Amino acid sequence: MENFAFVIHPLDPKRDVARRYPILPQVLPAPLIRLLARRWPPLLLSHIVGVRSEGTGERAQGWLVACPLTATQMLHLPPQAVYDKVVRAGRLAQRQGARILGLGAFTSVVGDGGVTVAQRLNMPVTTGNSLTVGLAVEALKTAAEAREIAMGEATVAIVGASGSIGLGCAEILAPLVERLILVGRQEIRLSQARAQIEAAGAEEVRVALGLDEVVEADLVLTATSASQPILHPRHLKRHALVCDVALLLLTLELEQSIKDQLLEGAIRSEAW
Repeated sequence: MENFAFVIHPLDPKRDVARRYPILPQVLPAPLIRLLARRWPPLLLSHIVGVRSEGTGERAQGWLVACPLTATQMLHLPPQAVYDKVVRAGRLAQRQGARILGLGAFTSVVGDGGVTVAQRLNMPVTTGNSLTVGLAVEALKTAAEAREIAMGEATVAIVGASGSIGLGCAEILAPLVERLILVGRQEIRLSQARAQIEAAGAEEVRVALGLDEVVEADLVLTATSASQPILHPRHLKRHALVCDVALLLLTLELEQSIKDQLLEGAIRSEAW
């Protein structure tokens, strides 16, 4: 089993920087922190030990490495500038002994999904999308069972349905639910996704270019590359469950409305 590393990045500059440098956010405004982040080197956040394969008994260790760019910067900077930052993070991981690199959050969204990074580092790179899909679907099913929502009678909305994670989730959910609403921004890609989901066994599939139809859903799964929150309370049916894979889609207004049910983590399940 190979030693590994995983690359993450800040979502909120002031909040996330404060975890490592508590004084900086108190004296520097967020725009200046973002500007400085373009020059900061990657950071080694933690060393992970005690990982053991159940199948072979082999042990491995890993490292959590931070690329200092925010999600918004990754989406708006030239791809080459983002590649350079991610590659520097990968080289830091290699110096620690990592032999495989995982790209987390928006580090896997920008560019070609890790192909260029893998070529420049000469090491295997994974986006972790398959794991994310599996965990997201399992979280949604578990939350629905806890809320006594019958999956076979439920309407599920997938926000970001034409992306790799959204499409993967929709394919797994297709034979399990009564109705799927595929939400995205590109009609052609949504039509292609619809055909794929129907072939996977969905009873009823609808596509939507906006968020208005999300209000019909009992279960909502978000998986887009939007860099700013887009979901508001008006978009959700009362008592709908939300599995927020994207982390950035919920407005502050919505998060405050569901804060008692909010589970923090890489994948969050909320009850509205």
